[in-house]
Amino acid sequence: MLRYRLHFPVEVIADRLFGGNRIQANEQVIGLENSKLIEFADENEISLTAAGKMFLSQQRGHNK
Repeated sequence: MLRYRLHFPVEVIADRLFGGNRIQANEQVIGLENSKLIEFADENEISLTAAGKMFLSQQRGHNK
């Protein structure tokens, strides 16, 4: 099965989901890397599957 990966700058994820808290965003991504849904593509970019994007979107409500 092919899995498309979406690439976002870390700042976008941090701003949209964690109110600009990059440390919290990094911790969340590091915690989810084992699932392969979310991973660091490089120092400033996150790569995620559609399921990973959906998971992070659900976290938005928990972090407000």
